[in-house]
Amino acid sequence: MFDSAFSLPVVGADGSSGRASQRRAAISLMHPGDTIILRRESGSRGGRPMVGVYSECGDQLGYIWPDRSQEVAGLVAVARAIFRNADAYGCVAHITVDGSTPVLPAPPRKSEPRAQVPAAPPRDDFGSIFPIAPRSRAYAVGDIKSDVKKFESFRPSY
Repeated sequence: MFDSAFSLPVVGADGSSGRASQRRAAISLMHPGDTIILRRESGSRGGRPMVGVYSECGDQLGYIWPDRSQEVAGLVAVARAIFRNADAYGCVAHITVDGSTPVLPAPPRKSEPRAQVPAAPPRDDFGSIFPIAPRSRAYAVGDIKSDVKKFESFRPSY
């Protein structure tokens, strides 16, 4: 069974027939929060009752999704519905069955972006062939002063 407020798809506007194009045009005129009317239709489809969805001016928007029409058909007398949004298959209706006026549900909160892990430095495929010379004295091998004295002693005299 349902909660007291729920949303259901309204199908029937995704075909190529004349009725589908009329339904699509009626859906395009609807705004979120507009009142829509649910009517139990006389026929059935696949052994399930059909529940038609109409705008206030009488234009048909489609039918309640067939898998859920069985439950909704028994609640049509107390159900109130509003237009939620258009979709590729038709639209979405927000319905209450406790006699209260339906209210559009709050939009989902956007999650905060996660902290990005810094990218690893690119792999150096030639690191072992061409080693990088040390840039500070901390990486130098040996004593620099003694190396300078050795270098000065090898100066050629002209």
